[in-house]
Amino acid sequence: MGLYTFFIVMLFLIFLTLMLKNWKIRPLILLFAGIFNIIYVFYIFSNDVSSPLSGYLMFDSLGKIIYLGYSLLFLSLSVYAFDYLKLKPDRGNKIFIISMIANIITIQTACMSQDLGILWVSTEAATLSIAPLIYFNRTKYAIEATWKFILLTSIGIAIALLGIYMIGYAAFQISGHGTLNILELKQMSNLMDSKWLLFSSIFLILGFSSKMGLAPFHWWKPDAYGEAPGLIGALLSGGLVSVAALCLLRIYQMLSPSDMIIYYNNILLALGIISLFFSAVFITHQNDLKRMLAYSSLEHVGIIAIGLGIGRAGAFAAILHIFFNTLAKGVLFLSAGDIQRIFKSKKTEDISGLITVSPIIAIIFLSGVLAGAGSPPFSLFVSEFLILLSTVKMGNLFLAVLFIIFLVFIFMGIITMTIKVVYGQKSSQAGSLDDFRPTPFMISSEIFLILLVLIFTFYIPHNILDTLKDATLLLGVKI
Repeated sequence: MGLYTFFIVMLFLIFLTLMLKNWKIRPLILLFAGIFNIIYVFYIFSNDVSSPLSGYLMFDSLGKIIYLGYSLLFLSLSVYAFDYLKLKPDRGNKIFIISMIANIITIQTACMSQDLGILWVSTEAATLSIAPLIYFNRTKYAIEATWKFILLTSIGIAIALLGIYMIGYAAFQISGHGTLNILELKQMSNLMDSKWLLFSSIFLILGFSSKMGLAPFHWWKPDAYGEAPGLIGALLSGGLVSVAALCLLRIYQMLSPSDMIIYYNNILLALGIISLFFSAVFITHQNDLKRMLAYSSLEHVGIIAIGLGIGRAGAFAAILHIFFNTLAKGVLFLSAGDIQRIFKSKKTEDISGLITVSPIIAIIFLSGVLAGAGSPPFSLFVSEFLILLSTVKMGNLFLAVLFIIFLVFIFMGIITMTIKVVYGQKSSQAGSLDDFRPTPFMISSEIFLILLVLIFTFYIPHNILDTLKDATLLLGVKI
């Protein structure tokens, strides 16, 4: 099963969606795309997938592990969407399904990219493929959130493009011909002009941090996550954030042999701490369930930035955290969408007593919150603990103390809201399960993700663990 086969199948599914007039059958196409994609992922983990464009597109360990997390999430979302789209017959589903499949293509291209130019194009294409999905509910707030998402992330990616031009020029000065190949740039990085390398690094960090939603470039995040359907919130938080994090990992890979990696790490550490600070401040004052999850996402991108900035075992833990967070956020956003439909609101003053209305959704949501908060026995606890341990081992005790303080405040804010939602007195806003009853497909997709987040705490298959270690080595880090 080669690269051409994958793209031909996905393009055929888009064509089939365009041609098929029966809206009730179309969700089967999305479900098939999710199943076919996960089969392809298992194939690339078991075989060396050849590429006719190996200098531009090729799966390495770093791309594989990011794409695996995304593909597990997408499989769950495609199962969930099979029945979810039936709840919205007035909205139509053609654009929704085409955008979802296009997102697979663009995310896979980004994960395979060995060239900064292709990485830039595919990351922006992934952004554009998600934009129509944010507007799916077709409210005035949704259109505002969509335009804010496009505008702010596009400004960020434009800044990143300037950084790519700068590093291409720095490479031209060394070799006499420009290149954007990541491996070639890595070999040249310690020979490049330090000023060009510094400025290009700053522009690249600022640009891709905006796409990732690191503070203070996160202002699109609460609106986009708050107004998008829960399913799309999961795709934003698990899909787009993971690819933006991959962009930062590629820059780390490129700079690792040079002295500039020290400045890069320090900038990431600063952005990570700022992100945790913003999350701690704003998460305790939220009266909107989905916006609360947006600030939870801000927390986790901050943790990833800190892990990557620490380096060594912290870089390994950062890759782990990207992988685990992708799955955990899927549970949270899907169950939050269910809660919104049950209570016909996402405002916290209207939501309480979920356990008496739908015990299964209450248990799933509570499990997702504990997982997302990094509580044992869920796998995010492992990656967060490794990052904290790496911080202490590096001798940065002040950073470790700040890390703990901010996480405690964030945890308290999330748990306080969750207790009210799950165990409070039943809200008068609550509908009955006759109004909305989550289907077996919807429930199973959420349980699948929470089980993965739990299982990976105790067992990671050898081929995945080996891929994680190889991905860390690509960053020039030995653990």
